[in-house]
Amino acid sequence: MKCSGAGIVPIFIKENKVYIVTFIDRQNMASDAGGKIDGDHTCDDKIIKKTALRELFEESSGLIKLQSLKESVSYDIKNKDNFYRLFFVIINKINFKHFDKNLNKFNLYKLNPFNEMYSIKLLDMETIKFDKKDILINTIEDEIVKISYRLKFVLYKVMRKFKTFQNFYSSLKIKKYILKKKIIDIESEEYDSNKKFKIDDIVCYKS
Repeated sequence: MKCSGAGIVPIFIKENKVYIVTFIDRQNMASDAGGKIDGDHTCDDKIIKKTALRELFEESSGLIKLQSLKESVSYDIKNKDNFYRLFFVIINKINFKHFDKNLNKFNLYKLNPFNEMYSIKLLDMETIKFDKKDILINTIEDEIVKISYRLKFVLYKVMRKFKTFQNFYSSLKIKKYILKKKIIDIESEEYDSNKKFKIDDIVCYKS
């Protein structure tokens, strides 16, 4: 069985509450930061992790950049022919308001790797609710959002095993990534035209 793609869900704690960092996709659902593996599907662990790290950096509009996934736990979403791997990591609290500032700069250009997601949402995992085939979770602003298929599938697995997300978090034997704020420049290109561009002064929290 080969891997079709990979993604990351960062976890952080604020005022003794567990939150996950998600991104709003084109279906207006909260999703992990993930995507397809470039080229042929593969089972190579290094390529899988490299894909997940790249997707987090891009879909967070350059806000979060991890150097490795040494401190993580993963779940596989399997189907007949392949699987998608989703990693959970723990990060220190950062200023998520910089996401919108970064995104506004990338939105000066047509669709590109750094403006695929529309917003960032922090989900309060104490509010998770099951509604028929959907999972609903409140954001930190107390808005209710639906969860995308990939993340929903993994959350079902987590909740079946641990009953609460807090129990899952308490079971984790991984270290927190301490991210440091940096100002960086990013080069990318538009998908359709392949027009290259460079954005200066992107706020990035790096491990």
